[in-house]
Amino acid sequence: MLPIILYENIFRDGTLTASGTSTDDDYDVDYLVDYHSYTKWKADGITDPWVAIELGTAASPDCLGIYNHNFNEVGGTIKLQHDSDDNDVWTDIETITPNGTYPIIITFDPVDGGSTKYRIFFDTPTLAPEMAVIFLGTKIEFPYPPESPVTSLEEGVRGSTEISEGGHTLGSLIDFFPNDINHNFKNITRTWFDTYFRPFWFNHARYRIHFFYAVDLDNRPNDINYFRISDNMTFKETLTILSLTDELLLSFTGISSDQNFVPFLES
Repeated sequence: MLPIILYENIFRDGTLTASGTSTDDDYDVDYLVDYHSYTKWKADGITDPWVAIELGTAASPDCLGIYNHNFNEVGGTIKLQHDSDDNDVWTDIETITPNGTYPIIITFDPVDGGSTKYRIFFDTPTLAPEMAVIFLGTKIEFPYPPESPVTSLEEGVRGSTEISEGGHTLGSLIDFFPNDINHNFKNITRTWFDTYFRPFWFNHARYRIHFFYAVDLDNRPNDINYFRISDNMTFKETLTILSLTDELLLSFTGISSDQNFVPFLES
């Protein structure tokens, strides 16, 4: 599959509700759409929990992104659903199958004619579900892969290490694992650039708001990232042939996610 970006989020465009919210700690359903990866919604139990959005006009999303969740532990079946007839009869769109705590991106065919109501529904879970970020919208799909060689994961370590006078390691304090990508696309058409990338940059990315990025869901299904642009990324169009954008360099940054990921000490 080709690289995709998901930055549109209809969960921010309507009335967001939940079946119930835990009072154990500081949880709130609005945290799902504040872009923060360290604030969460958590259900108040295991009796068919759900999170839903009701829109003023019908929308036709084709991509779902979820970040910092416990779906690998909740059990039962997790579904993306819609209510096209506005009569509280929900129809399944996709089943959400987690892989550990990796970020989730699923793509699907849009609902015919769109819908004003969408929800994430947890069918007979054994543990109260929780998640930090949810995006539902229309993806940007690149016309072809980035130029090779492609590094799909570049992980560093942010922290400090105490060294003895003799040069021995006394201990290390790990803050987090920064994750960066630098992908270069060549000779993208101006039509694609103006239709998809320009609105992404000017309406979202340049404000350093997060988004989802996946380089190849078919062959690299775990290389899904919740990114913002890097500090050194700029908007630039290089034009030799005016119908083409000669080069598009993506420079994104985030924190690494793996099967046992917990975003700790993030601010």
